[in-house]
Amino acid sequence: MIINDTRKPTTVEFGSLVTGQCFIDEDGCFCMVLEDPCDDYNAVDLKNGRLYYFDADQGAVKINARLEVF
Repeated sequence: MIINDTRKPTTVEFGSLVTGQCFIDEDGCFCMVLEDPCDDYNAVDLKNGRLYYFDADQGAVKINARLEVF
């Protein structure tokens, strides 16, 4: 996977992100908010597909992402 990062970082609370919104977590992983969160997970790591749970007040860097197929 090639990641071209041209963003201007904006840190927000995870709870303010909407379904499908991409973000970078505190470990630098590129993630996306899931549509049907549950008690066990509410986001997915876009690189490895692992599911994670983030608290609503946890910090996240909101990004716009594009999938490029070549």
